[in-house]
Amino acid sequence: DESDGSSRVWAPISDGDLTRPSLLWFTNTVRATPELAIQVIDDQWKISGSDDAFVEIKHRRPDLPAGGKGISAPWSTEAKVNSTIDAPSASGWFDIRQSGPDGLEATWSAFWTASPTDALTHHGLHPAPKKMSDPGPETFMLEAAAQICANGAETAGEWLLQELTRLTGLRPRLSCSEASSIRFVSQTMDHAEGYRVHVRKDHIEIASSGNRGALHGAIAVADLIGLDARAPTVTIEDWPAVSRRLLFQEVTPHSGPMTTPGQVVDFIERAVVRARFNTLVLELKGGLQSAHHPKLSRKDAWTRDDLGKVLESAERYGITVIPTFNTPAHSEWIGRVYPDLTEDETTGLLCTRHPETKRLVEDMLTELHEAFGQPDFVHIGHDEIGFKTHRKHEAQRCPRCEGTPRWQLLTEDLTWQHEVLSRLGAKPMMWSDMLIREWHGKHGAMYRAADRLDEDLRPDFNVISWGRVGDTVGTLVPKGYTVIRGNTGYADWKREGLQRVLPGITGEALAIFNPIPWSSFDGAGGETRLYHHWTNVMLAGATAWSPKIEETDIETSLRALADHPAYLPGFRAWPAGHRWRMFKTRQVPAVAHDLQLPPRLRIGDAETYTSVFFQLEHGESERFNLQKRLYGISVVQGVTHTVSARTLTRAHNQSLGQRGMTVGELRVTYDDGSTVNFPLIHGMNTNVIHASVRGSMLFDGSGAAGIPTQDTALTHSSAIERYLYRADWHNPRPQSLVHHVEVRATQPGVTLWVGGMGMALTPATQGVGDQ
Repeated sequence: DESDGSSRVWAPISDGDLTRPSLLWFTNTVRATPELAIQVIDDQWKISGSDDAFVEIKHRRPDLPAGGKGISAPWSTEAKVNSTIDAPSASGWFDIRQSGPDGLEATWSAFWTASPTDALTHHGLHPAPKKMSDPGPETFMLEAAAQICANGAETAGEWLLQELTRLTGLRPRLSCSEASSIRFVSQTMDHAEGYRVHVRKDHIEIASSGNRGALHGAIAVADLIGLDARAPTVTIEDWPAVSRRLLFQEVTPHSGPMTTPGQVVDFIERAVVRARFNTLVLELKGGLQSAHHPKLSRKDAWTRDDLGKVLESAERYGITVIPTFNTPAHSEWIGRVYPDLTEDETTGLLCTRHPETKRLVEDMLTELHEAFGQPDFVHIGHDEIGFKTHRKHEAQRCPRCEGTPRWQLLTEDLTWQHEVLSRLGAKPMMWSDMLIREWHGKHGAMYRAADRLDEDLRPDFNVISWGRVGDTVGTLVPKGYTVIRGNTGYADWKREGLQRVLPGITGEALAIFNPIPWSSFDGAGGETRLYHHWTNVMLAGATAWSPKIEETDIETSLRALADHPAYLPGFRAWPAGHRWRMFKTRQVPAVAHDLQLPPRLRIGDAETYTSVFFQLEHGESERFNLQKRLYGISVVQGVTHTVSARTLTRAHNQSLGQRGMTVGELRVTYDDGSTVNFPLIHGMNTNVIHASVRGSMLFDGSGAAGIPTQDTALTHSSAIERYLYRADWHNPRPQSLVHHVEVRATQPGVTLWVGGMGMALTPATQGVGDQ
């Protein structure tokens, strides 16, 4: 307070939401606070107040970029009080500042959840199909004895069988007869990956002209039937707007154990297939055992058999897999083994004119091409080529390259690698940044390589743009290159614009430079890891299929899709016929917390009493006696931690394949004394309570409940500030009597908060009652 030099202490509510600023004024003059109200009418805000003033409204964007070109500013607008404006298309917190004619300013905050566009979903289909009839008056009901007739589309039929069992708890079977409830048929379609679905009261027909179309039709049917095992009677026809839909994924972790083939296969089957990608680009970086250069292989590198499991899974679903061998930059893993091959005082930049470099690159390209089953393309990288001596004298450069413009070195290397791949029967795929003048191509005028490459070779280069700096499409398409638009950090200000460039591109891509996109672990701090979360894979694939969904911002999309089958990969329905019971609180009073909890909390088909809420520190446990036969147990929980992000990250990186830390467990003891442990894994089926909407969608979880804090609920009852996550334990012995269940916290510095528990009872249970 400048009037008397005093100060007051301010701290954020609860455990530190630093995205919410505090603005304080102190004055000796008493004035009435201006009144302001916002009324929502259809898609507009009506701003009402007592003062004829102006207001400035600005989106408090949750993921603020650290600089960077090509990034649009947060949504903002100015309006006059007592006027009407279009409601923001973004969701989240908005800061409102009012300035009156007398110079007095006042500020408010508002929480707003925008409405998604019609392109996001329709009758459970995500994205909404391009053609869909009006639903009829009747409904298709999936029965327990349903039959799925694959009729030549076995992969699609098996996928649909597994998915419907996962979503509904019913167990259809693959069989062709007159009684088949769902039948695949072969029909000529205008698009190779398109499909047509007819839903009638007593049957569903999925028509396609190939296996990929059949799989996409199966995905549509699974979405239509959904969690309630019923579908409207409609006719649907759909096809991808972009024919080539690529996912680039770095598989080798920067630290810790190697990602396992099983993890990648699981990711393909649960996310990549669901996202409708048809090409997977894998960068292994020493993660595959090399016969030509074994020194470059990690000790835990995959074998050919390991890679074969991944390729087999992808091939089963019609996904083409392409290898990556990125040179000359990003080659630290090569430079550490062969330092003589590096140039210009760097450790990660290879000298392209060194004869041993050429020999190594040709060996590796040949080996990878053969190991990956001789694909039509190999990704050769060529991004972020940074010479550290670009400001030094020529005499201080690599003697092989001295006096040669760097754009010429790039031209030579691209031409030579094209020649090597041509002999193998493949074409090069690469990043675009070095060919764009406004981007990294400005260094050493390396962008000139785009004009120096032979015009006859340019169409063979499939160039992927992974940023928004410069105009890759407008620059390279007229020069004759094949351009694929790409995305890295998946954010609204990066993914926008696909509809505008569709006529000039041949594909849409998402690049993930994180080997574990299925984990939302963010122990590194901030939102960085969530840029590579598996939900980005789902949204990017859906956007490539139907670009119109980019009109709905990502946070709004994820809020709307929280209960969608595609965004619940960890969900598995309890078997049909189960009975649900909730754990009641004991005599111990509920623990103090800052959450605005209802008496009962429902996540999907599981409901729990929130009065059972308790917290556990490391080594503490709570026991519940049951004496019941169970299909399984749902635990609604979340965590907070006091240990440093560095400590958590180190433990996470050292876990198998960076799959996450076990921070708690459910220990189940049967009547015969045997036990089973169900782990609660940070980033997989539990997360910090204050995670973002991305972090609330867990790969092994079964959904989450968004709730306000007690503080925000006073003024913003719809403001989602915290999350509790549902993790399901499925009993491998449902006919055995469960004696008791114990919940434990297992990680030092991590507090486990349990907001409720419920159980799915088998029909054989005797003496059913609440505990």
